[in-house]
Amino acid sequence: MYRIVDAKENLGESEVREAHFTKILFYIRIGDKEKALEQLKVTQGKKVVVGKRMDLVFYTLQMGFFYMDFDLISRSIDKAKK
Repeated sequence: MYRIVDAKENLGESEVREAHFTKILFYIRIGDKEKALEQLKVTQGKKVVVGKRMDLVFYTLQMGFFYMDFDLISRSIDKAKK
């Protein structure tokens, strides 16, 4: 959280996005599905380059497979096709 606030106040937009990505990866690693998905939605709302946008889709897909959440898997595949 501190890293995001610091990036907003002192750094540029790309550093803020990277801080959000770090937070997503943290929640994925500790297994907090709800917070990870919430952070993914926040990050997807920002301007993200195509490669990072695909990373977001793949992280969502990865969580869907881990938790056997077939609705999440289906939505992620549809996003990946777009």
